[in-house]
Amino acid sequence: MSSGAPDASVRSPSSAQSDNGEDRPLLGNSTTADNPDLEESMAKAQASYASLLNNLANRTMALAAQVGVILFAITTWVMLIEHPAGLFSYHPALQSLAIVFFGYGILVLQPTKSPQAKRKGQNVHQIFQGLALVSILGGVAIIIFNKKLHEAAHFATWHGILGITTVSLLVFQAIVGLLQAYPAGQKLLGGEAKAKATWKYHRALGYTLFILLILTPMTAVTSADWVLQNSSSLQRNVMFGGLALLGVGVLLGLNPSKMQFR
Repeated sequence: MSSGAPDASVRSPSSAQSDNGEDRPLLGNSTTADNPDLEESMAKAQASYASLLNNLANRTMALAAQVGVILFAITTWVMLIEHPAGLFSYHPALQSLAIVFFGYGILVLQPTKSPQAKRKGQNVHQIFQGLALVSILGGVAIIIFNKKLHEAAHFATWHGILGITTVSLLVFQAIVGLLQAYPAGQKLLGGEAKAKATWKYHRALGYTLFILLILTPMTAVTSADWVLQNSSSLQRNVMFGGLALLGVGVLLGLNPSKMQFR
């Protein structure tokens, strides 16, 4: 006997659609609207990346540095395309690429003000410096192997001496930088506070190394036999001028107050 109440087993089409999720938004529910903390965190992250891009796009010296390093790299690669030199070609190709990465790795940090921008900047800096280190080590390995094949003397010129000195210090700088950045490494340095206290030395060595990174290819442009024999005076002037512009642009962005040694 029917009581007149609807059977629970019979559902309306709209109810079935609701249970199947067919009436839900295709992109799901808005999580940021329900979670103000997440929304604020995302906004801060976006602002941090915008700040890093602003460092590259809205500072005169940063733009000058980028023009310089791009002119240097493009001219180097054009010279290599015009005058391929077998295995040796990979040495200047990789070293010029490394200088591009090193340059951008510094420029994105000039300056970083908020804690969020500092964290994001550190991440981007590590990516650029990691790519640069792989490139420059690859270039060094190639030139050492190439000289061994041709029984040529190693580190017999200012270019070679500056090069091996710079790369050795870069490896040391990278190891110390990683120790400073992560908790496990900070413990080896005596704790987070002591690790942070050494950042000024990391910056000072970093800028010193950057000067060496500029001087090393300058010696190649002005004295390396292969460069002198396979490039025009215009190409050498563009490469030298590009490196100088990069160096000036980066060093003028240096904030000495961050390297107060007491």
